[in-house]
Amino acid sequence: MLKRSRRQDGGTTRSPVASNGALEAQLDEWISEQRRRIGEILLGEGVITADHLLDALQHQQSSGGRIGEILITRGLIDDLQLAAALSEQFDLELADLRVEEPEKAAVDRVGEQLARRHSVVPLRVEDDDRVVLVTGEPLNPDAIRELVDHCERIRLLIGSPSDIARMLDRIYDALLAADEHIKAFELIDEEFEQTADVALEVDENAPIVQVVNRIIIQGVRARASDIHIEPMERKVLVRFRIDGALSDAIELPRRMGPPISSRMKVMSDLNIVERRRPQDGQFSVSVDNRPIDVRISVVGTVHGEKIVLRLLDKSRSLITLDKLGMPAVVVQPYLDIVTAPLGMLLCTGPTGSGKTTTLYATLSQVQDPTKNVVTIEDPVE
Repeated sequence: MLKRSRRQDGGTTRSPVASNGALEAQLDEWISEQRRRIGEILLGEGVITADHLLDALQHQQSSGGRIGEILITRGLIDDLQLAAALSEQFDLELADLRVEEPEKAAVDRVGEQLARRHSVVPLRVEDDDRVVLVTGEPLNPDAIRELVDHCERIRLLIGSPSDIARMLDRIYDALLAADEHIKAFELIDEEFEQTADVALEVDENAPIVQVVNRIIIQGVRARASDIHIEPMERKVLVRFRIDGALSDAIELPRRMGPPISSRMKVMSDLNIVERRRPQDGQFSVSVDNRPIDVRISVVGTVHGEKIVLRLLDKSRSLITLDKLGMPAVVVQPYLDIVTAPLGMLLCTGPTGSGKTTTLYATLSQVQDPTKNVVTIEDPVE
């Protein structure tokens, strides 16, 4: 990892802004000082070679993009090394979000919406009332202006984008915000259960609707492949399947089981009256501006209807066969099979193991405009 050089005068790291006053002048001055290019820094530190930099520059001229992103895509650097280089370039302190713990005062002051919009982690509030923010995009004047307008005084640190994304999902856990809606539900009269099927279709602000939304949002942010909503004797247990293993996410009052089931059925156009026979369906939602397809399975149990949601993130880019990570000794025999004129190839494995990724990478390998390629899928992905 690169090490950020300290200022020779022993001064503290500069911040691009101090307050609302003379903001435009401060921004222009600070931006004009950043003349040293990121490629030169990485080359000077010995992280990349001159050939690597030349190749990236040629790619930039032909296809556009940023040098740092090109080098990451080619596997020549990682985002931590890029963050360290940005720290050097902008003379800003490098923050390690793997060991730093954000303070609640800073988290509450910035708010989830603003933090996610500009991908910044509120770290702490200093004695002079400056809010310390960790960003992976220090040269974004629009973001700086809005953050200063909101916080009045800020100080920027540099962090890796992947660490920032993980920290945002942790400090702004959607299920933590569900508590107030659970309490609101518990205050509602018993008649809610008899009127829920009608109310859920029209009232998007109903406590049940908000709780269901937050369960799905947090499941997507936690990179869960499945969400299990299981009614039990005294509670409703919500569990996420992450990397093949189920883990508890949140416990809900037992009375929330039937309204949650009704809400899920409304979303997937299932029969809300039928509670004995299993039902399957699907619906689509948007989480953090990412389109998500959700398959739903509803099965009756002793304590109510158990619901399983399968989450499919449509924004994940498909990768090619050469990036699957297959050992070299496997690649050629595999290609011989998939290019054979007849036969069958079975791709099997547990949930989230990469079956669909492998099949679509294979499909991209064999597609040819001179051939008729057809997929048979249920449901269509």
